[in-house]
Amino acid sequence: MSNDSNLTLYWLKYSPYACRPSILLCEKQQKFNSHVVDFSVQENRSAEFLKISPKGKVPALIDSETGVTIYESYAILSYLEEKYGTVGPSFSENPKARAQALIRSSEIDNYFIPASHKYFGAWYVLTDEERSDESGENEKVKQTDVAYEQLISEFQKYDDVLKQQKERGQPLYLVGDEFSVADIMFLPLLLFFEHVKLDFSAESNRLGNVIEYLEGNKKRPSVRDGYPAFWNGDETKFDTSKYMQAYHKRKCQ
Repeated sequence: MSNDSNLTLYWLKYSPYACRPSILLCEKQQKFNSHVVDFSVQENRSAEFLKISPKGKVPALIDSETGVTIYESYAILSYLEEKYGTVGPSFSENPKARAQALIRSSEIDNYFIPASHKYFGAWYVLTDEERSDESGENEKVKQTDVAYEQLISEFQKYDDVLKQQKERGQPLYLVGDEFSVADIMFLPLLLFFEHVKLDFSAESNRLGNVIEYLEGNKKRPSVRDGYPAFWNGDETKFDTSKYMQAYHKRKCQ
């Protein structure tokens, strides 16, 4: 990150969507100015920010060199790829691999993310007592369990993709032999779930390849530098560990 770049990225530290462009910029070794939008004081609703991102969402990017202002994570990735496409892997130059990366990216946003939202929406409205409920009789808890299983089903689709990669002797990426935009779309979501204490280790029998993929790729310099290692304590309000512990106890009954 830099204070003398023509690129300014507006983002939020615990937003996996906002971290996608920062990972790609690190992948392409491009300096950028970092502006963390303060949602606690509704900076995202300010007149100044709404001129940049009309829906008040992050990420958003200003490129003073070209005069471009752009928002939505995938749109930003596409713009950066067009501008810096010759620097580092992201969208593959191989047409077949590029098509697969684009398909995976669309599937992540169209299917995986809605399942994530459904689970977090169900979990968020649970009381602390309900999150710790081991009986399995509470209707809200049952609905959360269903949403969680649907999320795991989405995870398993990517576990199968990674299994096939291994069987072909290919590295643990979502597409082909290179780190691609599909990985940049997916990894921040896994890192987010790790931060909020979705217990991947308890799902090792169902998500073993996803776990291996996460552990290997989070050491990648662009991922390490592009995704914040800490949230300044903000993650506590998203801590799902009580529910996860109770869920696995219910499943063992």
